[in-house]
Amino acid sequence: MRSLSILLCLMPSALPAAQIWDGGGGGERAIPRAIEGVGPTLRDTDARIRDGRRAGQFSRREARRLRRDNDEIGVLQSRYAAGGLSGAERGELDARAQALRGIVDARRLAPVSAPSPR
Repeated sequence: MRSLSILLCLMPSALPAAQIWDGGGGGERAIPRAIEGVGPTLRDTDARIRDGRRAGQFSRREARRLRRDNDEIGVLQSRYAAGGLSGAERGELDARAQALRGIVDARRLAPVSAPSPR
């Protein structure tokens, strides 16, 4: 009986961890939506990075770096939006978001080269 009560006491503490941890790949990340013109591109790029990581096309380190670049565009978007966007700022954000998405797509399509024999 005592072992059952100990087990029941420990069980609730383990359940939330199982509910929170999804193996590192679930759900969408929060991307600022201040500018709907760039927000969808950032969310799409984030999904492509996640899909590439799951498919083994990116190492964990490379995926982290690409996500950081994507997040930096989101931070810049929020900073620009706080003071109102000029046409040049909107163009810069769009160009950065499109360039990063192009980089992600190119790296996902690049053939994996075999290590050179030594």
